[in-house]
Amino acid sequence: MEKNDRIYEESKTVDMTVLLVEVLRRIRFIVLWAVLFAALMGGIAAVRGYRSMESARNKVVEGTNLEVSAEARRQYEEELKSYEQQYASYQAQLDKIKDAINSKAESEKDSFILSTRPEDYYKETIIYYIDSQYIVNSNANEQSQNTVNSIMQAYHVLILNDAFFTYLSNNVSEE
Repeated sequence: MEKNDRIYEESKTVDMTVLLVEVLRRIRFIVLWAVLFAALMGGIAAVRGYRSMESARNKVVEGTNLEVSAEARRQYEEELKSYEQQYASYQAQLDKIKDAINSKAESEKDSFILSTRPEDYYKETIIYYIDSQYIVNSNANEQSQNTVNSIMQAYHVLILNDAFFTYLSNNVSEE
C-alpha cells in the first residue's frame, strides 16, 4: 500500500544532442522530402528563367517590332513635334544671345573709349574763385564788415538754379 500511496518521481538527465538526434531520426523523412521539394522547385524556377531569357534574346535577334496603338503613335508624334518646336525656339534664342555677345565683343574691340585704359582718361573740372577785395587790417581800431558770407550764399543759390548754368553757357566763349 505504501507503494501506491507514494508518488514516485523519477528524474533522468537528458542530453540535448541525444534529444536532437532522436527528433531528427523521427522526422528525417519529412526533412528529406522538404529538401527534395525545394531543390525541385528551384530547378523549375531556374529553367523558366533561362527559357524567358532565351525567348527575349531571340526576339531581339529576330528584330520583332512591337505593335503600338494608333492613339499612342499619334500622341508620340504630337509630343515629338512640340519638342522639335521648343528645340528650334531655344536654338534661335541661343543664337541671338551668341550674336549679341559676339557683336558686343566686336564693338568693345573696335571702340576707342573701351579699348583705352582707365589710366589714360583725363578729368576736367571748373573751379570758380570769388574775390571780395576784403582786407583784414590788424592795426586798425575799426574793421569794415566782411561781405564774403553773404556773397557765398548768393552764389550758392545761383549754382542750385539752372538759369545760372544757362547764363554761363551763353556768355562764356568756347576757345
